[in-house]
Amino acid sequence: MAALTLSAASCGPGLMPEVPQRHPDYKADWFPTQSEDRLPLDVAIYSGRLDDVRALLEAGANPNARWGMSGDRFPLQEVLDSGGYQVTDPAETVRLLLKHGADPNAKWCPYESRGPSEWGSPSCTSAKGMTALMFASTAGRADIVEPLLQAGADAHAKNWVGASALDYAYDEIVFELISRSLFPDLATRDRKALEWLNAYQAEWINIAPDSTPLMRALLHADAGFVPPPPPPLNATAANYKPYRDDRTLGRVRTLLRIGANPNERTDGDRTPLSLALQNRALRTARVLLQSGADVNQRWCKRFLATWAVHQSIPNHLAERGQAPGCNHDNGITPLMWTAAVGDREAVQLLLEFNADRSLSDWADRSVLDYATTREVWEPLTEKQQ
Repeated sequence: MAALTLSAASCGPGLMPEVPQRHPDYKADWFPTQSEDRLPLDVAIYSGRLDDVRALLEAGANPNARWGMSGDRFPLQEVLDSGGYQVTDPAETVRLLLKHGADPNAKWCPYESRGPSEWGSPSCTSAKGMTALMFASTAGRADIVEPLLQAGADAHAKNWVGASALDYAYDEIVFELISRSLFPDLATRDRKALEWLNAYQAEWINIAPDSTPLMRALLHADAGFVPPPPPPLNATAANYKPYRDDRTLGRVRTLLRIGANPNERTDGDRTPLSLALQNRALRTARVLLQSGADVNQRWCKRFLATWAVHQSIPNHLAERGQAPGCNHDNGITPLMWTAAVGDREAVQLLLEFNADRSLSDWADRSVLDYATTREVWEPLTEKQQ
């Protein structure tokens, strides 16, 4: 999941927030550092020389030694927050470091997260930095999360935006490992995990109307600041979306399993199914429908066609959801929306789950009035001749 930021457009002309000036004593928050340059153990990690890492640790190299101006760099951090460097075997390197005394709860501030943001987000501090468990959770690395927990990593720790490792857990196995650490009692684990996630609020990010665990997952907005997960090695615009959708699918499936409501409606008048369809995450939409999402649940929120969906939606169709007279009894249905954006595959998915083609909106318009292409007209009129 990528880091969530506010767009300049959302502030409007002349409404850009002031960037607060750094306090003259901001360096007082930095970690003590042993060097401004990498130490031999760090060099071995960055170079991917696992045998040298092992030899240096066995010779007494300090696995907790920090370097860099702010002290935000140290061996365990480098393995996880490596920025593309060739760490040969991250899981084995983490195990080696922990075996030789690496602190599983050592914190750091990721690159450019210290200091005030022009968008008003809080600044990372040394006391509220990221932990190895948070990073490993984000990356979906169960093979790293497990040894960290065994070494005493604190799953309760929260960073400067109030997020914990569980807030970053999109992988289903990782979620279970961290949830088990937080809530040992199996009988109450799922309920308490959902309560834990519901307690998180990123009000500074301006997503409060849609700030439920399920909706944040669909908005790719969990935890406000999210360190970028490792994309596929050959990541392109074409294959990154399926990768991101896989992560969303895992998170949504987990949330539904522990009790999230597939028919929840936020104050922003969004529903889980409407967001999945807007993002064209059709596998996620299928999971929602299989879990009880109402295939005909209406809304009145305006939805623009995104890059992932057909771009030629007429303005008068895009504006319909804002019209006076629209309410939750006569608003836009998922089938109307997918017909309006010309998404045949989504239309077929909804019809598979018995979407009602006979419904009309507040202006007595049918789903066929919303259809914009022949591709969606055909499945909508099948067996209705």
